[in-house]
Amino acid sequence: MKSLAQQKLYFLNQGLNIEGLQNYLTNLPRSIDNLGAVVFLNWLHQLNEPAICRPTWLECEFPSFHEAENTAFPIPLDEYTLSNQLLYFFGHSSFKTHQLEIIQVLLKGETVPLGILPTGGGKSVIFQLPALIFSRYYRGLSIIVSPLQALMADQVQNLRDTLIKQGRPDYAERVELLAGTQCLEEQRRIVEAIWDGKVDILYLSPERLRQPTIQRILKHRLPHMWVLDEAHTLSQWGHDFRPDFLRIAKTLQQFYNKQPNKRIHWGFVTATATLKVVDDLEDAVENLEKLCLGSLERLPVSGKSFQWRHEITPHIEVVEKPESLDKIEGSQRLKMTIGYLRDQQEKHKERYNNLGVAIVYVSTRRMAEKYAELLNEVGFKAAYFHSRILNKQDVIKDFKAGDIQVVVATNAFGMGIDREEIHTVIHVAPPATPEAYLQEIGRLARKQGEQGSAYLFWHSDDFDWIFKQQGRSRISFHALRSCWDLIRPRLKTKEAWVSPLDLAKPLAIEDLEILETQTRVAIYYLETAGLIREEESCPCYLNISLKQELRADEIHKLSSPGNKLAIFLLTIGFTKPQSHIEIDVREVALITELSPPCVINAVRQIVNAKLADWEYKIAFKFEKQSQKKLEQLVILELPCFVYLGKISYGIYVYHLLVHYTINKIVTYFGLPLPDSIWIKFILYTVATIVVAVFRKAYKCSKTQL
Repeated sequence: MKSLAQQKLYFLNQGLNIEGLQNYLTNLPRSIDNLGAVVFLNWLHQLNEPAICRPTWLECEFPSFHEAENTAFPIPLDEYTLSNQLLYFFGHSSFKTHQLEIIQVLLKGETVPLGILPTGGGKSVIFQLPALIFSRYYRGLSIIVSPLQALMADQVQNLRDTLIKQGRPDYAERVELLAGTQCLEEQRRIVEAIWDGKVDILYLSPERLRQPTIQRILKHRLPHMWVLDEAHTLSQWGHDFRPDFLRIAKTLQQFYNKQPNKRIHWGFVTATATLKVVDDLEDAVENLEKLCLGSLERLPVSGKSFQWRHEITPHIEVVEKPESLDKIEGSQRLKMTIGYLRDQQEKHKERYNNLGVAIVYVSTRRMAEKYAELLNEVGFKAAYFHSRILNKQDVIKDFKAGDIQVVVATNAFGMGIDREEIHTVIHVAPPATPEAYLQEIGRLARKQGEQGSAYLFWHSDDFDWIFKQQGRSRISFHALRSCWDLIRPRLKTKEAWVSPLDLAKPLAIEDLEILETQTRVAIYYLETAGLIREEESCPCYLNISLKQELRADEIHKLSSPGNKLAIFLLTIGFTKPQSHIEIDVREVALITELSPPCVINAVRQIVNAKLADWEYKIAFKFEKQSQKKLEQLVILELPCFVYLGKISYGIYVYHLLVHYTINKIVTYFGLPLPDSIWIKFILYTVATIVVAVFRKAYKCSKTQL
């Protein structure tokens, strides 16, 4: 048991303003309304207990809790105190250029900082230090929203290693990542730790924010700070293939119920920010409405959107593009890639007595595999990396350990990867944007004193290919309308489920992965137009393959609903090892009398029991609309196309109403659609008059109301 003197010394070392707290409590009236201050004193003595959670319900009811806390632990903003915090957690005696400026604005919370630092400039410390400060003094939860699991895993591991090295293992245990690649037991452990207050710094993807379990947890334990890492992805990825980035603001509104909360701190961090990116981030801040006290502030004030690192030497060369994948072998680009890699390896070995590592960026997954194969044939230890490989973490681990000399990758690799001795980055073709180029060469020379070489091969044919690819990735006016025509009739049913396979024809896409991505984007645009609201998503078609024979004794070991589904599989004769079956979740749900989510959980139980493997495609469930709402949608058709096509909204809707009236007239009298241009003109004129009359009557009735 500590004496009072020991406790006082301990709290002084922790930064507690003892004198200020004593004065506050002395002058505080003795009233039940000030119960929060008493609870704060009790909580103060348990502050460093691993499972102590802030009393959320009480601090909302009694303002004196916040008042006592703010008096006891004022947020550190001066350079001296923050430098001590940096030394305490990271072992650094001083900040890198512009780090302090951005951290101070983030902690102050009066505006929303957009911190722009070059790759390798210490971006992660900008939000990790404030998160650790909130954990140390308030046991406050900080959420880091990040685009890639590999990036999050790398940052979490590096932060843990740093804290353990500094003798702060208790803080290392407060940092976690929640990802879909984790087993169910691991996810459950992390979720419970967040709920219990054992985890104070949580990394997750924007898609995770939409899951009901995560939303319940974050409503129970409202975060002190939100940070979007690699913030440019909200703009560059959100519109193309990660629409949940664009839903972040709407999701956060649900957590705080649109009530202003001065304790929330917001921040964006990136290495590059074009004017378009800045505009999109400003829109995101505006969408947060009262949750943000200030507007977006671009930092550093004297900084630029693009910052070149002088330790990187660029080499840009015009090299003919291979006509096809088969022509890569023997191509000039492959020969130059091999030559530069060997030269840089020799130079690095002379300087550091090891070969170091390199990254070769390519445009497609198949190119990554082909280049890796060819580099291995000439003696390099190479591996490929793209979005579809299953062993991503193994490749990253081997790359960081030096077991791989060269990684051949698409742009899915490298974001946030912190590794020394990367001496060469080669782009065998130009990336899609200048921002991507700066991000990718930023992997070079991460350690002070290192030098790196960046090679870029290009030809005019490369840019033609890029423009064609970007055009294919956009959903056309016609495709969106076809998607709506398919979805609209289903909204009349009790549960409106749509699978990406249902939208394959409207979107004209055969690749299943691209189809699932484009389905998400199409649904987002329909949701933005107010036509539908995505309620949940779950696998629709499951591909199950048995790893061993499905026997009755194994089935009895399963709990419900896994037992019930396994019995169904047994009755249909699905028992032999290595056999495969595709099931429709909705059909199986009807047969087994399980709900679709229960069917998914049942298959998951069978997989976790190591009886089978599975693959699945996502289906989306929509909100059931009222009949009145549906009729409005039928008449107005698709207002989101007005936005996408940049057509005047008023003229477009008026035009649709006229055509709707023509169809009604023709249908009512049982007439075929006319071929004569004069009959069409007469019908159009009559319909225009009818619409004008109804429009005028509507305006009059609205005026009277």
